[in-house]
Amino acid sequence: MNIIVNQPKLVNVVKLYLRKSFGNLTPKTDPKSPNSIFYVNSDNKIFMEYDEKKEYVWIDNYLIWSKLESLFYIDYEDIQLIMKDWLEEHYNLSGITPHSRIQRKWFR
Repeated sequence: MNIIVNQPKLVNVVKLYLRKSFGNLTPKTDPKSPNSIFYVNSDNKIFMEYDEKKEYVWIDNYLIWSKLESLFYIDYEDIQLIMKDWLEEHYNLSGITPHSRIQRKWFR
């Protein structure tokens, strides 16, 4: 069976996946990183780091970014655009640039 997915449908599916999988992250701050807000799960594992000064969001490569690449077969630039929209819609982070990075694993 061949399934044809057009670009707008793919974007909606990816955003749905992001919302269901990573839509309940909690923002936390750390005095050691005063310019950053860390988005963590219930186990305090860091999934994203928002650097307010640089206006970047660092997305954990292993936990999020590479999953989008392998599950949806989309490239870095497309992930970046989708993440930018999703972060604005879901976490109210506008004017940011998302990037992949290997993060610290736990919030202390």
